[in-house]
Amino acid sequence: MKYPLEIYINGVEVDQFSDESVTIKKSVKSFKDIKKLFTEFSKTFSIPTSKKNNKLFKHVYRVDTTAVDSRVLIPATLKLNGVDFKSGNVSVEGTQFKDGKPYAYKVRFYGKLTELNKLIGQDELTDLDFSSLDIDNPNFSSLFSDRTSTSPVKFPLVCRSGRYIAHSGDFDFASTEGLTNTKNIRYSSTFRSPDHYGLVDNDLIGALRVKNILDAIESKYGLTISGAMRANYVEDLHLILQKTDQTTIEGASAKTDYNIHNLSGSVNSESTLTSTSITVGLPSGDAFTDYGFKLRFKLVTTASNFDGEILINGSVARTVNTSNTYSTYVSASSGSVITFRVSTAETATFTLTSSIVVTETEVDPFDGETYISQDFYTVSGSVGTVAGGTGAYNITPNLPEMKVSDFLGDMFKRFNIVAQVADDLTVNTYHYDYYINQGNEHNVSQYVDISDYNINRPNYYSGVKFTGAEKKTILEHGFSKVNARKFGELKYLPQSEGNVIDGSVYSVDIKSHIMPVENLTDLNDASLSDLNVITLTDKDGTEQVCKPVFTYLDRAGFSDPVAYDIGTSVTSKVNYWMPSVVYTENTISSTLGIVGGYFGSEFNESGEDTYSNLGLFNLLWKNTISLTFDENKRRASYTAYLPLRLVKDIEPNDTLIIHNSRHLIESIETNYLTGESRLELILITEEDKSLFDTTTVVNSTGGGDRFVILQPSTGILDNVYISNGGSDTSVGGLLAQIN
Repeated sequence: MKYPLEIYINGVEVDQFSDESVTIKKSVKSFKDIKKLFTEFSKTFSIPTSKKNNKLFKHVYRVDTTAVDSRVLIPATLKLNGVDFKSGNVSVEGTQFKDGKPYAYKVRFYGKLTELNKLIGQDELTDLDFSSLDIDNPNFSSLFSDRTSTSPVKFPLVCRSGRYIAHSGDFDFASTEGLTNTKNIRYSSTFRSPDHYGLVDNDLIGALRVKNILDAIESKYGLTISGAMRANYVEDLHLILQKTDQTTIEGASAKTDYNIHNLSGSVNSESTLTSTSITVGLPSGDAFTDYGFKLRFKLVTTASNFDGEILINGSVARTVNTSNTYSTYVSASSGSVITFRVSTAETATFTLTSSIVVTETEVDPFDGETYISQDFYTVSGSVGTVAGGTGAYNITPNLPEMKVSDFLGDMFKRFNIVAQVADDLTVNTYHYDYYINQGNEHNVSQYVDISDYNINRPNYYSGVKFTGAEKKTILEHGFSKVNARKFGELKYLPQSEGNVIDGSVYSVDIKSHIMPVENLTDLNDASLSDLNVITLTDKDGTEQVCKPVFTYLDRAGFSDPVAYDIGTSVTSKVNYWMPSVVYTENTISSTLGIVGGYFGSEFNESGEDTYSNLGLFNLLWKNTISLTFDENKRRASYTAYLPLRLVKDIEPNDTLIIHNSRHLIESIETNYLTGESRLELILITEEDKSLFDTTTVVNSTGGGDRFVILQPSTGILDNVYISNGGSDTSVGGLLAQIN
């Protein structure tokens, strides 16, 4: 049974060999490699080096012509009976020669999903355009308090240097206890203790909403991303904007210069002190008397990144960049004009102290003895900078290193998403359970050869491990030491009759951290505070070079106030964002959780198990893994000769009935010359069918409760309330009860 397959490349129908087979494979997630997304692809097939094909491929085998780049994917369409069947791309993999002459091009067809690779390639997140999200004239104190859920960039409680503590009774606790590299962020007083109490602008670190990354991908590559990837619990995940080679927040495009203009104090009578400068004046010397003028300065400030400068006649002579530390002395001559300046990208107050020494050196003309006398003067000044009102907070310089393809792969693997790419480059995304739920059922018994087939074990692995990037931070290492595993990690290692299953452990790993969130203990009374923090440092308080970090955020509500040092005093912040390990629709809630940012079962940041069963495995991966590892699952291999309508209509999410047995499709490989299809299927039971069926579920807990279900109408996870004895519908039944 030969199918009338036509191949169009760049809109041109290519010549084919009459006896050359073209074999196309449709596949869903491979249960041998469960990370893979499905797409159609062909085995390499050959087309002749005819005049038409040579014109199309421009003699790709020659090096002396401008040929088609064999590394490039070329648009292609497959037609059956003159009707479009599949769209995708082809690659030219080589040329076959016979008798020293080119005979055939070796070509492979790929499904439309390859458009993503074709478009995205090796692009980094920094290649996307986020310029519209840059914040002009940022006021970081105000940005920290902005709790607008749709804001593209938020500034949550994330510690990138040292360690945060909470003490509601003693604002200066870190200082009085001699705690180095430690800052109390719990508000209790307006008094200042620089470096030990209260956040400053430079402590802030941005978090970019995943929705805006998806928007930027759509804009750059002409895609439309729809479905599960646009669920609120995907879009409201946030990427921490940690650029670890920086020592300061990218708060402005450049530091801003401020002259210290309110100078006061005293100098020798010959010098002139104005509010903005000192003009050096010295008595006239003679052959036996000499006068010298030198000065140094220091700046006291909360800013952690600044450059203080002495300028003599407009040229920089000395600098300081550490608070309360004097520069070395510099000499100046009579008539020199001395000014002081500070450059910073932060909002802070700088207090100047300058020590001046005027030296008189007299030589006795009779005996040559030298007599030295010195007069000391002090000049003070200050300036309150408003760097938060200049420049811009730019997104791109703060992005961590991550490829666009790795970002999408992270999301697909994290949320168990499969994708289909339509001809108009709409990327339709589905949670795997819902994708299977939307499939149709086909009884193909009459077309299947059951005289010769195989039933095999479902896979060759002993288990699967879901994990993230390697541990870097103090909390990650601490959690691992106590629990003998990484935070958020899950190992699924089934046993059979008490024995370990043969085979290696398969790893589903994402290229980002699954980061624990610390609920700070109030050291005043040893109670838990309401301050939840992600810490990106090691035990010594040194910032770690991490892989990308994603987190959910919650708006603080009736929480402990945060201390914020504005340079002149410390203010109380009651509105702010905090990291969270569970998505609760941006609100701290014991009932509104939908999904956790971890694979296994974890306590939330308050140490409670309210949401412990909202792990990604339990909600989105459990059924997929059961098809791979459960004892009663088998892989079945058949040969079939399907009619043309089924070849066209069967999709990878369909269920096939073969002699009263149900099968999910792993792959269908069809030879269009012979009409033979090789079916790789997963043999399932009637009970397995319910894993993906729309089911009416009844709450029989004895009281009204909240549950997370997979909505059959949208394919999206949802938090719903079901009264006692009440019911709802869900794909696969009730997924999780919220305690």
